[in-house]
Amino acid sequence: MGQLGYWRTFLLKKLRQVLVSCLVVSILSAVFMGTVYASETTYETNSWITIQFIGNAPGMDEERGYNGDFGWNHTFSDPTLKIIYDVNLTIRAWDVDYVLGEYDRVYADGVYVGELMGENGTWTETSFLIDPSLLYDDGILHVWLDIDALENMYTVEVDWSRLRTHWDYIDPVGNASDELGCLRDLYTYDETVYAVGSGFPPDVDIDIYVVPDQEWIVDMVIPADVSSDGVNTVHTSATGTFDPVIIWPALLRPGAYDVVFDVEQDGLYTEYFETYTDGVDDPNHPGFVVDWLVGGEVLAANPMELLAPYFVAGTTVAGTLAALYRKRRP
Repeated sequence: MGQLGYWRTFLLKKLRQVLVSCLVVSILSAVFMGTVYASETTYETNSWITIQFIGNAPGMDEERGYNGDFGWNHTFSDPTLKIIYDVNLTIRAWDVDYVLGEYDRVYADGVYVGELMGENGTWTETSFLIDPSLLYDDGILHVWLDIDALENMYTVEVDWSRLRTHWDYIDPVGNASDELGCLRDLYTYDETVYAVGSGFPPDVDIDIYVVPDQEWIVDMVIPADVSSDGVNTVHTSATGTFDPVIIWPALLRPGAYDVVFDVEQDGLYTEYFETYTDGVDDPNHPGFVVDWLVGGEVLAANPMELLAPYFVAGTTVAGTLAALYRKRRP
């Protein structure tokens, strides 16, 4: 073989090696980047069910022994804005010889939740109850599989993992309060009304109305604000809360009132299954009542009604004196 032939052969071998290497890298990239995440959320029995399915995370669909431990992540969006009732993790695996001493231990966020069940040469689904608090932090559940923990030379193959989360939206809560955030439902005319809130969307502006107490119907127009400073707007925190904000400075008018928290700022009292609802301070009763302070006691009455007897008495005395004065005139 001549010198030229030698180098041609050498270069062809190197080219083949490079192509094979590129192919291997592409395959590995596909394995590590191509995890199947299929999620579906449905509305059931006045609450929500979200099921997330993972079918080919790196390590799945492979027969692995004790030195092949691996894990994957399930996700759940916006957990801090929701109430999670229960969480269930199900793993489908092949050839789990549990009765013979194969212990494939499952951990969720580092917490031991149980072991895979099964029999030799069969596919088996094992379910685990997961503490909802594990999702509240960041919405990520890291699942880790410690294969053949006792190193008895058993192997296992994972087909898929499924996370079922039963949840609902947190109803926003807004209330009349004092300047410290303590809830109030009774004020005197010379006090100031504040409001506090929680469970609202994070980092948004909300319009707050003070309106006469009434029955609330979805999609109704919010009546005009009756407070002396009009509609107030507050910005929520990253967790959907806000500190005490003045919604009606003294002096107040006696009566029964509702406080409405308009999330969409559209002037409508709206309520949705899919997203947030506007809030109202006690939709079935007055949010707060303004009374007058008389003689050290709070009395629910109009001041004119309270003073009427004194007006009558004063008028009577004045009339009597006038009559006596006329009689004495020559």
